[in-house]
Amino acid sequence: MKKMLIVLMIVSLTLLSLIGCSSSKYANSQTEEEMREQIRAELEAQQQSPSNTTMNQDTEYMDKVFQFITSEYPEYTREDFDKWDYFSLDITCDGTDEIILSTTYWDGKLERAIVIMDDQGQLSEIPSYIPLAKYENNFEMKDGFLVHKTKSGGPGAHYYHMNLYIHHDSYSYLLNTLDSSILIEETVSAPMEDYQTKGEIKGTLKDFVIEYTKTDNQTDVEEIIAKDSYRFDTGVLFFWKKPISISNTAKNFEQVFNGNNLYETIEYFYNNLYQFDDNSREDFSIKLMNAIDQDLLKILPMGDLPYISDDAYNIATNELDLSMIGEYAKDSLEYINNSRVYQLAKLFYADDGEVVEGGIGLTFDYWTFQMLKPALNYAYPDRHSPFEYNDLHPIIAPHFIFYSVEQVENTHIGYLNILVYSYDDVKKLEGANTWKDILLLPVEVVGY
Repeated sequence: MKKMLIVLMIVSLTLLSLIGCSSSKYANSQTEEEMREQIRAELEAQQQSPSNTTMNQDTEYMDKVFQFITSEYPEYTREDFDKWDYFSLDITCDGTDEIILSTTYWDGKLERAIVIMDDQGQLSEIPSYIPLAKYENNFEMKDGFLVHKTKSGGPGAHYYHMNLYIHHDSYSYLLNTLDSSILIEETVSAPMEDYQTKGEIKGTLKDFVIEYTKTDNQTDVEEIIAKDSYRFDTGVLFFWKKPISISNTAKNFEQVFNGNNLYETIEYFYNNLYQFDDNSREDFSIKLMNAIDQDLLKILPMGDLPYISDDAYNIATNELDLSMIGEYAKDSLEYINNSRVYQLAKLFYADDGEVVEGGIGLTFDYWTFQMLKPALNYAYPDRHSPFEYNDLHPIIAPHFIFYSVEQVENTHIGYLNILVYSYDDVKKLEGANTWKDILLLPVEVVGY
């Protein structure tokens, strides 16, 4: 349809030039230059926009795609398939488009995108883990990245995020380059709060700053609330994220930490991340990580968890019974269990499809660790990648929460620490393509 409109506009432009633009009959119409600009804009828009269509087009080819899908995923029916959308994009940057199968509201039972390569008529899947959002899933290629923009949320609140994937010749699957998706817009409409936050990206997607402006819809007051820098590291194929100061009004470490409020100090650091200047943020980060080290020395004087016998843990109930542990260890384990910073976890080791039961280990509370992450770059500046947590020993810091086997198999993070919330999830990784990964199952502590 766009092509037809452009053809009609060109014909009109030709007729207009023959009749003459000086006639009073066309005094209120577009000038020739304006029409040329409109045509140019249409053509540019058409070239830049991804090809997105529904399954009722290109029927013969999509029949072939469906046959391939059923050979790989027999759980999907033709009725499911016909509810999906597809995007045609050159993900591998070889001059030939790949197909991304997607949907909204999880129509057709599709929960993650499927990426298909066509090599001279031979279809194959490019392995990936691209979970789909409920309301919107849009894809485009920009600056060499596959950009996935999503809309999620619920009544009164919607969130728009951006994920960045890349195809690299060293890997057989698409790489997720971010630690977590980037918020690009947030809208909240409720009796107590009514606002919109928008992120403006400045720069290319390989090295950019995103600045967040919050608008109070009740007062029309606007303020910049956050600013982050993202830099793509071509060596490790991940983005480094760094907060950028918008003021220097935050308290220093000594004004916040009193020796007994470690969690509250971590929370203060995170909530005021953009209110430090760079030097103050670095100083607070280093002292915060030192405080964690001192806390661990206090509760683990031997430098690691005390011995815990296998009999104290019940795998059927996922309970750790402190009444079956010697008095020498109880105080430390109770402190950890009551802390909002740490967690005790049952360890499992997954390697080359095998899962082996381990002992009890120490990890961070997952959400507390998310607040702590910005401090790591300052406290440990020599880290090789954003996911290198070796300096946190004896704590085994989680890389992500387990959602699917594909998520584990299609990541280029080495030596994964995966947080699982059930033994059923542990068993799902039996036979999976794992490599020296640690599974962390938080335990229920009883008997104290």
